Amino acid sequence: MERSIINKSLAKHCLSGLNLTCSCCIIYTMKDFKKGVKYLAIAMQIGIDIALPIASGIYIGAYLDQRFSTGSAFLICGFLLGLGSSIAVVYRLISYQLDKKDDDKK
Repeated sequence: MERSIINKSLAKHCLSGLNLTCSCCIIYTMKDFKKGVKYLAIAMQIGIDIALPIASGIYIGAYLDQRFSTGSAFLICGFLLGLGSSIAVVYRLISYQLDKKDDDKK
């Protein structure tokens, strides 16, 4: 979050001592808070979009390997399919967020 300093003379005592972020000098605005929550939500969405397809691919691949006694062929294929789909989903999500950010600036 971005911090705005109220008074530079007040800020000197914060930077000179151990208390680097005292409450008298720094204000967190609601806009900055919402921006931080938005970025946190995007980061969590990216984490889920990476983990879920890969885990699903591995689980289904392991099940198919056990069912058909094929060693680890389906496990590797499931991992690769999960990895590819997670890369595609994350790429689309990031592209959408960047396009949305560019539209907001106009």
